[in-house]
Amino acid sequence: MDGMEEYVWYACYGSNLRAARFGIYISGGSIEVNGHTVTETGCRDTTPPRESVITRIPYRLFFAGRFAKWEDKSAAFLDTTYKDHNLQTICRMYLITREQFTDVVAQENGGVAPAHFEMADLKEKGYIDLYPQLPYGRLVFVDERDGVPILTFTCPDGWPGITEGRERPSEPYVEVIRSGLCECGYSRIDATLYLEARMPSEDDLRVVSTGERHRKHAGEDYVVGMSSATKQKYGIGSVAVVKFLVENECKAGDLEWRTLTACGKTVIDDSLPENTVAVDQTLRNAIGLPYRSTLGQSVRLAALERSAKQAIGDLLRPGQRLMMRVNMAAPLDMEKSVCRVSQDALKVMRAQEGEHVWIERCVPIMPAQTEQGADPAQEAGDARELEEWTSCASYRLQDVHIRAYCMDDKTEESIAVGREKSEEDETSFRGLYPDSETILKLENDLETIRLDRYYRDLLGADVLDTVKVKRRLSDRLGSEAIDFGLVFVLTIFAAIMALNQDNMAILPISLVISAVAAIVLTLIKSK
Repeated sequence: MDGMEEYVWYACYGSNLRAARFGIYISGGSIEVNGHTVTETGCRDTTPPRESVITRIPYRLFFAGRFAKWEDKSAAFLDTTYKDHNLQTICRMYLITREQFTDVVAQENGGVAPAHFEMADLKEKGYIDLYPQLPYGRLVFVDERDGVPILTFTCPDGWPGITEGRERPSEPYVEVIRSGLCECGYSRIDATLYLEARMPSEDDLRVVSTGERHRKHAGEDYVVGMSSATKQKYGIGSVAVVKFLVENECKAGDLEWRTLTACGKTVIDDSLPENTVAVDQTLRNAIGLPYRSTLGQSVRLAALERSAKQAIGDLLRPGQRLMMRVNMAAPLDMEKSVCRVSQDALKVMRAQEGEHVWIERCVPIMPAQTEQGADPAQEAGDARELEEWTSCASYRLQDVHIRAYCMDDKTEESIAVGREKSEEDETSFRGLYPDSETILKLENDLETIRLDRYYRDLLGADVLDTVKVKRRLSDRLGSEAIDFGLVFVLTIFAAIMALNQDNMAILPISLVISAVAAIVLTLIKSK
């Protein structure tokens, strides 16, 4: 196309997702947006965009600042400090001239004079701070499409308002973005969930990695470190639930949602700020956060309610807990009454094939359900995910025990065949044997546990949810019965010899001492 070097793709992600809203940046004039009249001066060239397309870019959307035209509340920005985030940003790209782009940037910054920039410098560095003290003063080079640069803008590091207005933006502003997303082809519930996953909340807690001071309290569990004030604010007991709302885009362009949860042992660390929580790497991985870095990550906390029986049982069931990701049993989800895990997982738990394992999962205690009307099943499911993310403050512990066996070649072959038959498996939560690493965009995922539908329903678990798995105590003792008997016989013999081998009156005492010693030594060995 002649003269395309003069064109750019402007990738917008806020109110300009709505075509009519962006139109007045080009033509000038006023438009009523959800009861608010917004006026712009327009561009020097008022030619409409030649084309528009919908895409996603690998930066995180956030809200900051205070803007008079939006009720003195925050507006949308992009965090361009890193791309390792699975909450990508939906953009509507308009093909406009480079001059129009600079005019739009000037209008977004309060009508300052349009400024010149060198495209070569922008491409080389990735960004240029055109207006270092203004809200949308940073130009960002995203990529190219058919040789035409894709550009956007966000706040520069030096903008004073970056730390202000970190609360929910005004409803008219939220609604104009939501309506823009609907124009882009997303359903209203998808648009709502998309925004809620990125909406600032006082319940958002900045994630940092756990350190040695936290892990020394872990024992054989995972840990969640927090200040005393945070623990009290959320009503956290000895175990805390961390949760994160993940999304996935199907091949058809639809969005899928899941609130992933994981629980860990609470560790008090008053050196942590009140809005910060330290989360083990494995727990971060379990809820779908990038495996290594914590930069820009935030989660929400909830309390875990356990019965007295469950709390006592936890004390009586020592052993290594493994966080594992649920998937379907094979072949064709018809393998009953057993679970399948890897040989390595059994070794870590010191379990043998055929022994029972305990499986635990956090199940949401949902507030009173609202009427869903006649929504389709998927819409109703998305609405439940929204409610769990925004309203669920406590969870209960659901547990089952089941015999564990290793994955075998036949099982792996069945899964491979099933995946080949499922065209959407690589991009859908609902695919046949979905690939969690691909869907959740994680470099290194958890071990997989394969459960049939009956046990998944008992646990309230869908595929890609996470559970904790550990060896059952009775099977532990049973497998160590020979060692127990040997230790018992040797200990009672030693006790009788040491005390008085001619005094049979001390035999009951020796039996008790021997039994206790045998149990303790056997547990230490099996642990």
